[in-house]
Amino acid sequence: MGDTKLCLLLLLGTYALAQQDIGNSEGQSPTCLLAKRFKNFRRFLYQYEAETLNGVNGATNLKNGPKVTCKVEIDVPQTCSFILRTTECALSEVVDVDAEGSAVFAPAAGAEAFQTAMAKNTLKVMVEGQTGVKLFPEEDETTTILNIKRGIVSALIVPALEEEKNKDMATLHGVCGTNFAVNAREDIATDVTVTRDLSKCDSFVAQRDHTSPLAIISGMQYPLSKLISSTQTCNYKFDNQKKHMTAGSCTEKHIFLPFSHQTEYGVSTLVKQTLTLLETSKINERVFNHNEANLKGLPMEAAEDKAAVQTADVALATLRELSILSKTNQGHQRASTFQRLVAELRGLKGETMSPAVPEMVSVSDALTWQALAQCGTPECSSAMLQHLRTFEPEAMEVDAAVYALGLLPNPSRLLVKDMLSMAQYKQSKPIMFALGNVVRKLYQAEGKVTPEIAAVSEFLASLLGADCAGEKELTFLTLRIIGNIGEAMEAADATVKTTLLKCMRQPTTTLQVQLAAIQAFRRMSVTDEVRSNLQRVSSYAKGAVQKRLAAYLILMRTPEASDLELVKKILKASMQEQKPDVQEQNAQVKAFVTSHIYNIIHSNDPETIKLGEKILDVLADPTIATTHGDYTTMSRNYKMDAAMNNIKTSMQGNMIFDPTSQLPKEIMLETTLKAFGYNMDMWEIGMEGKEFEPTVEALFGKNGFFPDTISKAMYWAGDKMPDQVNEVLKNFAAPLKNEKTKVPENIMREIIRNFNKLAKDLQAQESPEAMAYLRIMGTELGYIKGSELKGIAQYAAMYAEILLKDIPTKFMQKMVAGTDNEVFVHYIFMDNKFSLSTASGFPLKFSLSGTFAPGAKGGLRFHRNMQEVSFMPSMHTNMYHESAVNAKITMDQNQIKLSIPAPQGSTQLFRVSNRMLTVTSGQATLIPPMDEGRTNVVNCSPLFSGVKYCTTVRYNIAGDNAAAPYFPLNGETKFALDIQPTGEVSEYTATFAYDLLSEGKEGRQKVDTMRMTLRAEGAKPTEATATMKYNRNRNVLTTNVQIPDYDVEAGIRIGLTDSRANGKSITIDITNKNIPQLSLIGRAKLEAMTDSMLQVQLVVPALKTDAAITATMKSAEELTLELRSDIKLPKTTSIQGVIFKYNENKVEVQLVSDMGSEIQKLIPHTEALQAWLKQLSEDILDKQVVNTDMKLRHIFTKSLEAGNNWMNKITFDVPMVKTLKDNMPELAMPAMPEKTVPEIVGLELASKEVKVPTFSIPNDYELTVPLFGMVEVSAKVNSNYYNWEGMVSGGNNSVESPSYIAKFKVVADSPIELLAFTSEGTAFITDMPEDSLNAILNGSLSHKLIDTSFEVMETVSMSDKVRATGNHKIQVFSPLGLQTSLDITSQASLASDMLIGDANMDGSVTLGSVTASTTYSQSFSFEPMKKEARAESTLRVNSPILEIINKLKAGYANEQLLIESNTNLNNDPIKHTTKFSIGYKEAQLTIQSDSVTKAEEKMIRSQVDFTASRDEAIIRVENQADDTENRAYSLLSGALNPTSLEINADASVNVLGSRASHKAALTLSQEGLATSATTTAQSSPITFENVFNGGVDTTRAHVSINTKGAFKENTAELNLEGKVASSEVYLNSMFKGNLFDANTMNRVNLKVNEDGLDLTNKLTENLFNKENTYKHDISVDIQRSGVAVNVKNDLKITEINFVNEAMFKVEDYKMELTGSLKGVSSEEANFKHTYEISFADMTTTAKCNTNGKYALSQMTQTADLEIAGLSTKFNSVASINSQNYPGDSTELGQHYQHCR
Repeated sequence: MGDTKLCLLLLLGTYALAQQDIGNSEGQSPTCLLAKRFKNFRRFLYQYEAETLNGVNGATNLKNGPKVTCKVEIDVPQTCSFILRTTECALSEVVDVDAEGSAVFAPAAGAEAFQTAMAKNTLKVMVEGQTGVKLFPEEDETTTILNIKRGIVSALIVPALEEEKNKDMATLHGVCGTNFAVNAREDIATDVTVTRDLSKCDSFVAQRDHTSPLAIISGMQYPLSKLISSTQTCNYKFDNQKKHMTAGSCTEKHIFLPFSHQTEYGVSTLVKQTLTLLETSKINERVFNHNEANLKGLPMEAAEDKAAVQTADVALATLRELSILSKTNQGHQRASTFQRLVAELRGLKGETMSPAVPEMVSVSDALTWQALAQCGTPECSSAMLQHLRTFEPEAMEVDAAVYALGLLPNPSRLLVKDMLSMAQYKQSKPIMFALGNVVRKLYQAEGKVTPEIAAVSEFLASLLGADCAGEKELTFLTLRIIGNIGEAMEAADATVKTTLLKCMRQPTTTLQVQLAAIQAFRRMSVTDEVRSNLQRVSSYAKGAVQKRLAAYLILMRTPEASDLELVKKILKASMQEQKPDVQEQNAQVKAFVTSHIYNIIHSNDPETIKLGEKILDVLADPTIATTHGDYTTMSRNYKMDAAMNNIKTSMQGNMIFDPTSQLPKEIMLETTLKAFGYNMDMWEIGMEGKEFEPTVEALFGKNGFFPDTISKAMYWAGDKMPDQVNEVLKNFAAPLKNEKTKVPENIMREIIRNFNKLAKDLQAQESPEAMAYLRIMGTELGYIKGSELKGIAQYAAMYAEILLKDIPTKFMQKMVAGTDNEVFVHYIFMDNKFSLSTASGFPLKFSLSGTFAPGAKGGLRFHRNMQEVSFMPSMHTNMYHESAVNAKITMDQNQIKLSIPAPQGSTQLFRVSNRMLTVTSGQATLIPPMDEGRTNVVNCSPLFSGVKYCTTVRYNIAGDNAAAPYFPLNGETKFALDIQPTGEVSEYTATFAYDLLSEGKEGRQKVDTMRMTLRAEGAKPTEATATMKYNRNRNVLTTNVQIPDYDVEAGIRIGLTDSRANGKSITIDITNKNIPQLSLIGRAKLEAMTDSMLQVQLVVPALKTDAAITATMKSAEELTLELRSDIKLPKTTSIQGVIFKYNENKVEVQLVSDMGSEIQKLIPHTEALQAWLKQLSEDILDKQVVNTDMKLRHIFTKSLEAGNNWMNKITFDVPMVKTLKDNMPELAMPAMPEKTVPEIVGLELASKEVKVPTFSIPNDYELTVPLFGMVEVSAKVNSNYYNWEGMVSGGNNSVESPSYIAKFKVVADSPIELLAFTSEGTAFITDMPEDSLNAILNGSLSHKLIDTSFEVMETVSMSDKVRATGNHKIQVFSPLGLQTSLDITSQASLASDMLIGDANMDGSVTLGSVTASTTYSQSFSFEPMKKEARAESTLRVNSPILEIINKLKAGYANEQLLIESNTNLNNDPIKHTTKFSIGYKEAQLTIQSDSVTKAEEKMIRSQVDFTASRDEAIIRVENQADDTENRAYSLLSGALNPTSLEINADASVNVLGSRASHKAALTLSQEGLATSATTTAQSSPITFENVFNGGVDTTRAHVSINTKGAFKENTAELNLEGKVASSEVYLNSMFKGNLFDANTMNRVNLKVNEDGLDLTNKLTENLFNKENTYKHDISVDIQRSGVAVNVKNDLKITEINFVNEAMFKVEDYKMELTGSLKGVSSEEANFKHTYEISFADMTTTAKCNTNGKYALSQMTQTADLEIAGLSTKFNSVASINSQNYPGDSTELGQHYQHCR
């Protein structure tokens, strides 16, 4: 019995929890869009799979990439809170591709570790709103594993049920714009597809990886990422009932666009994700614990890119391969091998790389440094610092390298840690500043104090000690570093400020240290303690000026009221009662503060202006803050501002003097830029110094070096200069004049004596102290002291000796020792590497790099007699080139011999290749090329004797294959150029010999001879000789080349002669076997400037060509200039000349042209060729057409006849065609010319370049031209093709009054009438005596197809007023049917008080039978004195199809503007009129427009009225369109004034018996917004009406909607009313409908106020008849004291009636639920169930009673349950009575349990 009770208790508990579960799931208020997809207290189990395939689509089937499979378990303990578990994960990768092209996967290395890592931790996810996703991973979760889980979460974020909210969705790539499509729909969308362009996602950005810091082309991740197209398409299937996802798949495609085809074929990455639902279950978990400190976002993070297997063996092997690469024939692999070495180093972690560095250095020190310096990872920088610690501590290269590393833009924590170790090892200035730079940048990037920054803070604090009482130089350096990293130091240890205050007051240290301690506060916040101490220092009257002003400047960075009181105290301080030295110090302080405050008050910067106003309020007397004008002895602050648009720059400087010196102690200059809301300190330079006075006195004092030397030099020069120069020197040297100064006899001796004196004075003085520093962007880069210059100079001398002496000496010794020396430099000039996120969680990596690897290999080998030299260079770059030479030089008297052994193997001169490789974690596999379109060609050709060159070409051509990428992605590409020996030659020799010969009679002519002999030794020796001779006496240079084996003997002879009769000439002859082949002769002659000649002649005997160009000029009684060309070709001669004669009376120009040709003799077969062409055309026309009995001649003839018939047919309908046919000229082919040119028969002569000797033309030459009268020029050309005659005349045609005329006429005649024309024209200008000027211009053109003429006449007269008239005429006539004319007349007059004018235009156009005309008239007047203007114009256009009239009138008078326009358009039956006017008077603008269009009984009208004034603007727009039956009307009006805006709209449409109208009003004023709209529509049998009212004022917002609709007897009505106020919100709605046989009424009332919420809903619905009804009455009342819910449902279907009543009530610690369910079918069939549940006084009771009757059977059941504490009481009675089986059952159970 006990077990039964226990089971019963468990059953009841489970039932209660289930009820709670159902209630929560159905009545929850979702906080995110996924709440309805993944309901709480559920567990979803999915099978997840993600695979990534990388390849070159279209070029190869090879692919690689990883694949991840997991079981994903999702628990939902709370709404929108998820717990993700990944189990049974497997990691595999592509190992092969099967025959169908599908990838074959196999387990990857580290798969077991991957499975453990994925299953180790759960991932907690919270989704908020539409796109908010928060991840809470465990602390030990790696970024790589988290990214993979991010990909799973991204796939699980499915579209929401609310389809309109799926426009933006959260993904692994950020928030992405999404296109949503529904493929299948039941109750909900069960199959949907979403697509995304990932480039539009807000977090899909390129994440830069480690690159070379030395690359000049870097940081291009953003533009390069835009070359990758990334899209994603996802498909989801959902359960129609439970709404969760049952299956999902996402496909993501990334393709590199350059060289790709159709955005499909090319380098691409395909990512596929699939999710399949395995099962769902319920859970009892309600707890969702998460750590807010571990909050992460959904977008993918960049993970550390390190090798999975950490070993340095691979990098060492690559380094060894690179070090011995020069000893192999694989030099073209050098650039790629070095790039591979750098990539392998980037994949190593610090614990792996550090032990390997010594071994790398032992292999090659140079290669190790080149690779580490360009690696760019923190581990590489750490390795360099580790190696630098092995150097000698005093080595300057250590400081330089460390300082350079400190300038890296993005330092890591590891670099800071290594920098700290280096600083602890050596506290030099560069190392300490490098440490400060990396700490500052790391703190700015991290935004917090890391353990590394804290360690640096402790180190610097240890150097300072408790109060800076230690070593002064180190303390000063430490304070400068702290000033650079003030923010980080303050955040790490705030007590450092106390230490700085102690340092500021330390009496045993130097002033520089105290100043550095004060300036260290420049990057720290000034607390009250710091402020009070700085104020005491600044106001201490006996303090040093620099120290006081330094404290003052720190305070004024963020001044407070107490600081401004300090300023007031300084400015008003009295100095009468102070000691003299104290007075001087305070005077300097006051002078500086005064200038500084003055600059603040007069600044233009808004923030500084506010500070200036505060200062003026404190000072109360503005005259105190007036600056001083003593720039040479008083301290001062300088400031200058400049601004442009939103950019402002300011420059300020400080010059601080000390009373003990006349030179400034401190000078500072800084520049600040304010742009785009940022305030940046661009740069600052400062100098401090003391004890410079003796040095300055020795240099520039009264008896100093420069004044004394310059004055003596002036006096010495005065005795040797003219008087004018002496006056200038006397004025210049007056300030330097000394009575004791005498003119020196030896100026150089005086200068040497002064210099020796200067050297003794400087040696006797103490060394001055100085310091200079530089800050950029607020960061100090370093400082230098004068005492350090000596050490720097010593180091510079030492390194100069090393670089200029030791290294070259060692290099030469090594070069001389042998020829196996080598030096190679590897430089990554371009390095761009970044990654993009993919849905799988694995990054998509992209890199673009370029490496330049030049180098040389070789050496020198000397013999004892120093007569032989050997050299073997070799050059390698990534675009590979290689050359090698081994030469021996032998020198003898007047002879040098160079011997070069023949090459023994192939030498690759040039190689360019492109290969595609698929790279996996284990290896790189070459992608094989496609066989289709493959080209692989190797060609060899002889280069010279014994050597041949070979070209290798490999490439793929896609051809017609569209499924392939472009070159070079379609396969391996290679071009190589090699030279190879043939084995026929053993050695090449070149001998150079010189000799001086004696030739001519008795050897009087001396000839210099240079002979060069090239010889190839071997079985068949070959020799070539080149000889060059120069005859000193005859000035003749002769060259000769002889190659006996090739029968070559060629030479060039250059001679220069000089003759008084013929002038000077130069001759260049090119000979072959001593026979001239070409001669070029230049001659020049000049005699007493009266006879000159210049000639160039070219003679080619083989072509029988002689061409000469001659220019001669003679100047005797007249000037004669002649240019003549004389060209003789075979059977052709040409003489062309121009003769220009000029004297005092006339100018004569004569043209000479004479051409002759007997080309027919040269080409005798012209007539035969004509006959052949004619016969060929006949044969073509007689060709038979295939499958017909016609010939081409028949088709051609019939085509012409058909064309003529067609033209004859349409001439009656189109008269213009008849005119065209009648006037169409007959085409006739003229006879062949008697003389032809070579081009007619297809002879082409190659162009030749003839260089004209250099000559000069004077810039200007004065030429006197006689007075011209009339000039006439005529020309005529006659030929069998064309006759052309032209005449041009012009000149002075004055008779009684000045007159000028110009004429031209051109007549062309041709057998082809289309080429014949006549054109003439005249220009005439006359100056009349009546102060008038006439100008006439006319012209004409006459042609068979067209006749044109124009005439322009202008007249200008001037008397009491200026008057101008014009007349323009243009006429065009064509027999084809075109005739047009245009006449324009105009006149204008200008008087002193008025300008008037008018113009008229008449034009007509006739085209066939169509004629159109236009007229235009315009008049205007302007009276400037009256300020009046008027203008009128009229335009008329008449044509058979259209008539247009426009009248425009404008006027301005009495400060009133009026413009009126009237346009009429008549195109029967359409008539259009538009009236438009603009008026402006008394600041009021009026615009009116009225447009009417009529067509028969139809009309369209539009009216616009607009009025605007200072107080109000009104607009009214009215449009209407109607005919006899239909009408449309609209009216829009509005008014705007300073207090309100009112807009009204009224529209109506009446079409075909249907009517619709809309009226709306909007009012916006200070009282609020009010709007209303009424819309009605009626189209039998449908009627519709909608009334809308709304308003917003200061207290409430209200809205009401009344919508009615009817269709025949069916009606529907909706009333909605709502209000929102500060204390109450209510919404009432009523819907009433009568549709066919159903009617319904539904009322909803909602009210919310301070007392609570009241909601009621009543529904009454009849279906088909009154016997079928449904009613419900629901009320919800929520008050502060409790909640009450009443529900009543009544359903009646024919004779069946169901009634449900329920009441739920909750009060303080009380709950009651009662209800009943009753069903009645007849008297013999009824059912009733009542229940009651209550909770009060820690006691729960439940009662239920069920009675049922059906036919002769009756059932009764009663149950009671009471739970009080740990006591439970349960009673149950059930009975069933039936005539067939009577029975009775009673069960009573009681259980009591007490626990202590």
